[in-house]
Amino acid sequence: MKDKLIIIIKNMVLDFIFFISILSAKFFHFFRTERKKSILLIRTDLIGDFILFSPMINYIKELYPDYNIMIIVQDVVRGIV
Repeated sequence: MKDKLIIIIKNMVLDFIFFISILSAKFFHFFRTERKKSILLIRTDLIGDFILFSPMINYIKELYPDYNIMIIVQDVVRGIV
């Protein structure tokens, strides 16, 4: 029961962060002279899965060099990023 509640709360927080990022992108668009495209990567898994995924980040950077890449991860993974 407690684990399910924690998962629900984490999902709500991630949804809120995603919502705020969309709102801020729309709001600050008016203040920028040049709009830079962005890619948002959301990884809610743990260290091992992120380590296996990390080469993909460099590949995405090579495919889209002019894009701003943002990554949302759990606190445990933050040191690796």
